[in-house]
Amino acid sequence: MVVQYPHSISVTWKTQPTKDANGDWVEGIPQVFTSACRAETNGEGKTLTGVDGRAINFSFAVYLPKTEQVIPYGASVEISLSASQVVRGEVKNQQNGQLNSRLWV
Repeated sequence: MVVQYPHSISVTWKTQPTKDANGDWVEGIPQVFTSACRAETNGEGKTLTGVDGRAINFSFAVYLPKTEQVIPYGASVEISLSASQVVRGEVKNQQNGQLNSRLWV
């Protein structure tokens, strides 16, 4: 039987710093997003086009169940491919589509 999302992912980032009522800066709050996923290696050497038009290299295209969560560029990623294989990286891009969500790591 084929499992659509055989891996798991954990994404960690901090929200933007804000000012409190006294005008003092308050550090961002840590955020964690976890989900089942399917991570596919970028064996063909494909690239993404950044907002500035530059080519961005990525190692994995990660497919997730549809989510509305917005994950910022540069967020820290940990993908568990098996009990003994864990991949770490950072978010290069995200897309929340109609049927699923994708991250490029």
